[in-house]
Amino acid sequence: MSRYLATYAHVTESLRDTSLPPRQALEQALRRSARMQCERGHPKGCMVGLGVSSASNPDLATVAAPLTRLRAGTRAGIDACIARGIAAGQLRDDVDPNALGCVFDSFLIGLSTLARDGIGRGAMEAAISQAMAVWD
Repeated sequence: MSRYLATYAHVTESLRDTSLPPRQALEQALRRSARMQCERGHPKGCMVGLGVSSASNPDLATVAAPLTRLRAGTRAGIDACIARGIAAGQLRDDVDPNALGCVFDSFLIGLSTLARDGIGRGAMEAAISQAMAVWD
């Protein structure tokens, strides 16, 4: 798990990159995640997203804790992108940042299930384009 967190889990780092426009930072995180989850040789899905199912098992608490922290950090990054988007006038003032954050966070987590179920990268890329229309 430590190796995974030190490598593959970095696909969402763009969420914290304030040199990127907020929409671009979010879209880049989604696209990098989809690409990583569909790579040849990579187990389908994302350990960070799929590891949530072990979080309720007390015997796995020490294993699940870093995954839970990383998901919380990713949610915070999504929320920061949305806040920057509102402040920059890229999103309407009446956008509910918490609700929009849930939309994109649940979408990102859902990519893991799609990958596990054999949905290909092309379909995910098209879905990401559709999801980003919510931003627009």
